[in-house]
Amino acid sequence: MTKEREDITFYFKVNIIIFKLIIQFYKFNMILGELSSCLDKVFCKNLAMSWDKAGLQIGNLESEVRRILVTLNVTDAVADEAASLGAGLIVAHHPLMFNSIDTILSSRTGEKEILKLVERGIAVYAAHTNYDSMEGGLNDFLASKLGLIDLEVIDKQYEQQDEVENGSGERGIGRCGRLAGSMTFNEFAAEIKDVFKIDSFTWMRKEEGDPGEVKVGRVAVAGGSANSLTDKLADMDCDVIVVGEIDYHNALKVIEGGRILVAVGHGNSEKIAVEGISAILKNYFEENNIEVDVLKSSKGDKSWRYHIG
Repeated sequence: MTKEREDITFYFKVNIIIFKLIIQFYKFNMILGELSSCLDKVFCKNLAMSWDKAGLQIGNLESEVRRILVTLNVTDAVADEAASLGAGLIVAHHPLMFNSIDTILSSRTGEKEILKLVERGIAVYAAHTNYDSMEGGLNDFLASKLGLIDLEVIDKQYEQQDEVENGSGERGIGRCGRLAGSMTFNEFAAEIKDVFKIDSFTWMRKEEGDPGEVKVGRVAVAGGSANSLTDKLADMDCDVIVVGEIDYHNALKVIEGGRILVAVGHGNSEKIAVEGISAILKNYFEENNIEVDVLKSSKGDKSWRYHIG
């Protein structure tokens, strides 16, 4: 090798090392203000309902974020968990602050969490109704977990009708699709319990008798509260409707057409959001060469328990 080629090789290697150092430096300096703007696009914040409190709720915009904790709810236990894990940001499905507050006191539930997070420098970001509605969001995720294909949006009339920056698919609340192969209600019930990690659920049907051998082909699903979808669900062309929760009188309307209505519980239907949101974040950071750890909370969801005695 000539001296000239040796010099070129040396300078090339030096430049590679410098480039890697620059990239490494950038990876460890993701600023909250920049990250929040990115998350607004990733989770299509402009799809959030007008009454919702989606987006960044707490945080120093100049702080660095190296670790994120994903949770369903932001509770006192989650605040402690985030601190113990060294998370600089909590990304939650349910907003921490939903109604206006006049005080932030350590003696009040709902306020002490805010104070604790601010004191510890932990930011909070919420992806709520926008994550429900967006393409690849909660309802798409639930439908895919239940094995539904050829999906249709149940309610496309979300309040924000402006063009969104992410994706080109249909958006809205709830999904309806068909199972790849027909199965009985008993078989599908087993799938429901497996997907939502539950031992039991409530169900309602107009007809008397055990629906166990009823054939299931088309299924509708809506995470969280399905009360706003009552009229649309009552007209759905499907065999089974799976929701988080729905009021009793609305349920009576929905089953009138002969469908089987299943309610797995609000929290049970949405705790899977932790998995979905985590996957979206990890994919985004990987694609953009950003080194931010994404962890899943083990404290952020609670479900109704059943007393048998």
